[in-house]
Amino acid sequence: MDNVTSRDSGFIVLEHDLFQQTVEVATGYILPDALSRSLTIQPVYACLNMPIANAYIETNDNQTNPPPTAFGASVTL
Repeated sequence: MDNVTSRDSGFIVLEHDLFQQTVEVATGYILPDALSRSLTIQPVYACLNMPIANAYIETNDNQTNPPPTAFGASVTL
């Protein structure tokens, strides 16, 4: 994080909350550190200029960006 302000492009950090310890690291260290540096924090769908409905397979009805499947075929919801 020390060289973030010298970058001329953005970066993505994926945070997963599978375990209590990872949530505590994210909320107790990573997010406060990023906020103290005045970084813009936003979800990936916003970085891709997509509506929030496309962020989750359960709500994605976008025909130009269909949800992926295990075998490459699109899913009709």
